[in-house]
Amino acid sequence: MDGVWSPMQRQVVDDAPACSVIGSPETVRPGIESFVAQTDADELLITAQIFDHAARVRSFEIAAAAMRMLPERTNSHLEFVGQR
Repeated sequence: MDGVWSPMQRQVVDDAPACSVIGSPETVRPGIESFVAQTDADELLITAQIFDHAARVRSFEIAAAAMRMLPERTNSHLEFVGQR
């Protein structure tokens, strides 16, 4: 994409994997914990750029399960909005 993207666009694409977490709830949980610790986030917007609807729903289910596994000290100020 050289010559098409601006330097700013290239930086966003290059940095995207740094805040991506992939895997089972057990592997996603530490990624969420790390992200919250690094950013001191009080809210997370979790997205999934997945075309297949069932796979996208499954992705959010994994994220929800990982959020429920977070220690109280991490998730006390985070709320998961969606199916419980």
